[in-house]
Amino acid sequence: LVEELPEEITKGISWLTLLAGILVGGSLVSLLVPRRKT
Repeated sequence: LVEELPEEITKGISWLTLLAGILVGGSLVSLLVPRRKT
């Protein structure tokens, strides 16, 4: 990794990875646990 990257880019990447993880996790949970009203 390049250490000369500005903090804004690193923060943006961290936010993107965090958002991507949340989206993937939510989709996996929705797929594993079907939304069925019993």
